[in-house]
Amino acid sequence: ASLPPPASERLILPLVMNRGLPAGWLQQCIRLAQAQPVGAANVLRQVRLARSFAGDLAIAPHKVLLLASRADRLAAARCSERLASRYHFALALHASAGHELTMDDPDWVIEQALSFWYKAPA
Repeated sequence: ASLPPPASERLILPLVMNRGLPAGWLQQCIRLAQAQPVGAANVLRQVRLARSFAGDLAIAPHKVLLLASRADRLAAARCSERLASRYHFALALHASAGHELTMDDPDWVIEQALSFWYKAPA
């Protein structure tokens, strides 16, 4: 059984964001979760797949940029560091944002993406 959206969003958002919620975001996230619910079985499948992944990725390294945060309380930055090292992906680490980088520091995410895009070979 999963928590209903108001309870789950109140529990999850503080875990994935380090800079606090702007006014109105909690209510907006609750509305989105109610409109597009994520079932507990789906969450468990994603966690199981993430934990068991050991395959090779057929992706050109110069086309991948991993973004992570050293202050992420949901997923350790060392996981992204290991992926970047294993597959020779570019990696940018944020010092203080939470797991939801695009919500905590959207400007940083855009800067990293643009910088990577303009440096990457075609």
